[in-house]
Amino acid sequence: MKTRIVILTIAALFWTQAAFAQTGQRIASIQREFSLITRNAGKLKKQTKETEAEETAIEATYFSSGGELKKITAFFTTEGFTTSFELFYSSGELIFALEAERRYDPAFMPNMPGSESGKVIGIVERRLYFHEGKMIRFLDGKTPVTKDSEDWQIAENGMAVRSKNLKEGIGLK
Repeated sequence: MKTRIVILTIAALFWTQAAFAQTGQRIASIQREFSLITRNAGKLKKQTKETEAEETAIEATYFSSGGELKKITAFFTTEGFTTSFELFYSSGELIFALEAERRYDPAFMPNMPGSESGKVIGIVERRLYFHEGKMIRFLDGKTPVTKDSEDWQIAENGMAVRSKNLKEGIGLK
């Protein structure tokens, strides 16, 4: 009986290490693809569209190569903050998303709420890594978020919806 427990414990340990190694390899692959897209950004075909969602103006720029979507940048402003998204794709699938939220001090906003004329009082960055439609890593600032947290679920679902909506904005599914 003790031998079985030891064997099961060792097997679980190896399985856990293998899963971490596999995730690490996937993240490294995503980072390589991200670097390649970023390096070649000047060579990509560029198309900009303005849309409106939930009473918010959104400007989205689509980058493609050979008919394949590589990147979407989107920017929108709401009262008190602006948010930008950079979504990176490989073979039509979302692989990485960078979200930057800039919060403004209302006392420094003489024109429109959330305008760039305000004083930035904080920036929150979030990095989301995806593999086969599922998020495999989430960094809120520099802090890793655990898979079983509510924040993970909200971020994963929210980014999947944003990606889908932005892709539909240029007729992609």
